[in-house]
Amino acid sequence: MKFGLALAGLLPLFGTALAQSVSWCDPANGLCFQAIQKRNMLDPLNPSGTYDLTIGVAFPTSTSSTEFIGEIVATNNVVWAGYDLGASMANNLMVLVWRNGNNFVYSTRMADAYTVPAIYNGPTVTQLASSTINSTHWKFVFRCQNCTTWRGANGQVSIQESQGSGYGVCLSSTANCVTTPASASSDFKQHNDFGNWGMNIAAARTSAYTQYLTGYGSSSTTSRPASTSSTRTSSTTRTSSTAIPTPYDYIVVGAGAAGIVVADRLSEAGKKVLLLERGPPSTKETGGKREVPPWATSTGLTRFDIPGLFENMFGAADPWWWCKDMTVFGGCLVGGGTVINGMLYYTSPDVEFSSQYGWPSEWGNPTPAINKMTARLPYYDNPSPDGVRHLDQVYVLLKKHFQTLG
Repeated sequence: MKFGLALAGLLPLFGTALAQSVSWCDPANGLCFQAIQKRNMLDPLNPSGTYDLTIGVAFPTSTSSTEFIGEIVATNNVVWAGYDLGASMANNLMVLVWRNGNNFVYSTRMADAYTVPAIYNGPTVTQLASSTINSTHWKFVFRCQNCTTWRGANGQVSIQESQGSGYGVCLSSTANCVTTPASASSDFKQHNDFGNWGMNIAAARTSAYTQYLTGYGSSSTTSRPASTSSTRTSSTTRTSSTAIPTPYDYIVVGAGAAGIVVADRLSEAGKKVLLLERGPPSTKETGGKREVPPWATSTGLTRFDIPGLFENMFGAADPWWWCKDMTVFGGCLVGGGTVINGMLYYTSPDVEFSSQYGWPSEWGNPTPAINKMTARLPYYDNPSPDGVRHLDQVYVLLKKHFQTLG
């Protein structure tokens, strides 16, 4: 694994939050939630496979209440699903559920690092009546009591009215996702896929909470407003357009991994290029100044320059760097996704650029381009001044993975 300057370093140039939950009502049980919905998500271990996942929550109107009602709906190839009440897995309460035949097995968990979460005692999870299993999907509806506060690494953590949240799933493409399905304390395998979003707890508060405890809303079918039709009339007057010349040969929209490289290559060819990015600067080199930690003031380095601050991106109070209009990780700042990956990257083997995978034949040898990039943006694989590789869990994990793949 190599540490290097992000592609943002190619062009010094010139806030948002995580994708947000939406209001959603389950037509089968009449419960309305703030929810995140994933549709046709690719199975990382089975390119032809997909899965669906919905996670919704409803809270009482009282902000002093310590409980909520949740619903997790998934396609049957989701063996286990975990809902993290914080934006990162470590040191946040997780509700974990899997099927055992026609029954649900569930528990509350917590991990103090990126390891298999252990049983966390204190909360009480109760399955509600509208939980179902059918031939295509399963739906787990539950009440979680004493679930709005938990013991984190630095003391008590309380859920906020706008709360970063996360999920993880293990899919049936992985053998033995759960070691002992009948046991709520069973070990289980690492997630195949995961994601984060912003859960709007304030909007999830409902005066119908007491009714919801039955597992159903006031009606088991969703009432829909009467549809109305309208006729839109427009009149358009066509005028001749006048092109206003600009001093640029090309305007590239989006200063992410693709946009920066395109703009750089065009500039290299002698073209005048304007590169536009909707988000602010990121690294020191791009003019970033918003995220300089106090202990790095003398260097001017931002959190995007410092690999060790990567994990903190998921639990920050104001994570403006995430794109809010997509449900996958996206960086809306100069450098895009390249500056929210902890400055880690690895180069793919030449075979992945082979024409047998659809690439142009002249791309079969990417080495010259890689050498050109590393000459421009030097990398290093030992970031510690003492020469010792600390906290190498990611390396150990990926080493096992790649060794398995040969």
